[in-house]
Amino acid sequence: MTGSPDVFCQGLPLERVGTGAIDAPAAVHRLVLLLDALHSGPWPVMAVVEGTAHGGGVGLAAVADLTIAHPKASFQLPEVLLGLIPAAVLRSVAHRTGWAVARRMALGDPAMNSAEALRTGLVDLVSEDPRREMESRLSRWLRAEPAAMAHVRRLSAQGWPQAEALNAFAGLWAGPAQGRIRRFIAGETPWGEDEL
Repeated sequence: MTGSPDVFCQGLPLERVGTGAIDAPAAVHRLVLLLDALHSGPWPVMAVVEGTAHGGGVGLAAVADLTIAHPKASFQLPEVLLGLIPAAVLRSVAHRTGWAVARRMALGDPAMNSAEALRTGLVDLVSEDPRREMESRLSRWLRAEPAAMAHVRRLSAQGWPQAEALNAFAGLWAGPAQGRIRRFIAGETPWGEDEL
């Protein structure tokens, strides 16, 4: 997920709220469904935040498996200042930062810069060239076994139930891992060039 160099995502289009052109509760409910799908879907999610992330934008950054921020990026949950709460995103933010930081953000703390976001765990990496970092990570993700990645995402979203993890390992061992392991032992790339 990327935004523009100045704005990653501002959340609800506030300029449309007073016009009746948007049903904000329904939009927030759809955002919850989107965040849940991004959190537990089979494919890894990366966010590149180069500018501001407010409200829902913070939730999108928080739900990603890897969040890369430019040094000028900022993160804020301004909902209480507008008389609302970050109903859709706070759970995702707290999952990354812990409840103490998430609660302070939800209580209207000033915008957090990228260095603070890195320190709290909201972002994973700060880079002057976040898109280059994104491309580097994506090329590696594309080499991974899709079924293995899907299992990691699903099981981690469920808190890593040990019995299911062992079953997933056994299924991967009996299936796609064998060819990759043979190629690795032979001194080749495990993923095989035909898999890219």
